[in-house]
Amino acid sequence: MIDIPLPQGWSEQPLSGLVAKLESGVSVNAEDRACGADEIGVLKTSCVNGGHFDPRENKVVLDRSEIRRAELNPRRDAILISRMNTFDLVGECAYVDRDYSHLFIPDRLWQTVIPSDANTCVKWLSYVVRSPLFRRSVSNAATGTSGSMKNISQPSYLGIRIRVPPPPEQCTIARILTTLDNLIEKTEALIAKYQAIKQGMMHDLFTRGIDAHGRLRPPPSEAPGLYKQSELGWIPKEWALSCVADEFHLSTGFTLGLHRRPKRNVKRYLRVANVQRDEILLDDIAELDATDGEFEPRRLEPDDLLVVEGHADPGQIGRCAIVTRESAGLTFQNHLFRLRCRKVLPRFACDWLNSEIARRYWLCRCATSSGLNTINQTTLKKMPFLVPHPDEQAEIATRTDAESAFIKGMQVSLFKSRHIKSGLMQDLLTGKVRVKVDEREEVADA
Repeated sequence: MIDIPLPQGWSEQPLSGLVAKLESGVSVNAEDRACGADEIGVLKTSCVNGGHFDPRENKVVLDRSEIRRAELNPRRDAILISRMNTFDLVGECAYVDRDYSHLFIPDRLWQTVIPSDANTCVKWLSYVVRSPLFRRSVSNAATGTSGSMKNISQPSYLGIRIRVPPPPEQCTIARILTTLDNLIEKTEALIAKYQAIKQGMMHDLFTRGIDAHGRLRPPPSEAPGLYKQSELGWIPKEWALSCVADEFHLSTGFTLGLHRRPKRNVKRYLRVANVQRDEILLDDIAELDATDGEFEPRRLEPDDLLVVEGHADPGQIGRCAIVTRESAGLTFQNHLFRLRCRKVLPRFACDWLNSEIARRYWLCRCATSSGLNTINQTTLKKMPFLVPHPDEQAEIATRTDAESAFIKGMQVSLFKSRHIKSGLMQDLLTGKVRVKVDEREEVADA
């Protein structure tokens, strides 16, 4: 229910008042790789993701008889809708910006058909059907016996009621939201670009290091005399090859269970979800029960490192974050390891443990059980650890810190843009705030 009065000039009607029908494709046999330039592809359900259409998410159709069965192409100025998906993703949709004659729509996706005589701004409509309010209605109408997959029928989907402004206002709303979308996409692309630059920089720093003049050493191919061979490959001659057991004090966290349900001795603790790569999230902190005697040895201090023990994604095992003043004083669960530095600089150590070299190490040595990839305390202690001179550690940490701060600034900007867009979608699509279409139209700000 919307508790905002229907604005003057707006109407409320079922989606079927704007969409004549929803077309669906057919299921065809295809090879699980994206089609090439001269090949035909059938879209995957994942081509519709987060309101965006990704034509690269397709499978190549090689059988000519199967190609003849596939008749429905994605069309310009249409909306693709996922009619069958998980509970959270059923009804996921995206606007199609142009024709794709080499791609076909599968049976799990619908495509909108707008009446030719309708004066509807389809881009505006694409924002309506992916708004939180509309998506909640889709989730409520979805059915299915499977615990994971849900369906929605065409009558149920088209029967959802929406608020419809006059066509000129539709177009203005669409332009405003599209401008924000473009800003968000550009920021996302910049973040991805600088994250890749940071990864490249970290690879150079952790394989070549920084010489006395503040420059990267030339690579081994150009100056082999500056390097020595190690189990991690060529490393600078000045560096020592140590191991985690020698450079850190290692501790394990609380094992959870019924006896740890918070009662009288309530303590706040960090879970795996709180420890991201080089960042501790503090917006959802859990609690457990532990006496002061149990808690104190596991109290986190600034510059402690937390390492993730296990994850479904093998690329996420061993990810590391440094404890800040904000997270100090908490404790941690047993699926996290705490490393407390002996002599190495914590910032350098965190960067090393998050480096591509460390990730490759874990991919080769992690154990897999029941879909979870894990590392153990023994393997962690044996992990090789490179130790440059403290001054070089500090210089490496300074450079990675600067790059991280730059990326963090862009991520904050991205969060703000998304927040602004979310608020604007609510205000503009419900009519709480009216937009000015042209100089002659009286504008009402609610």
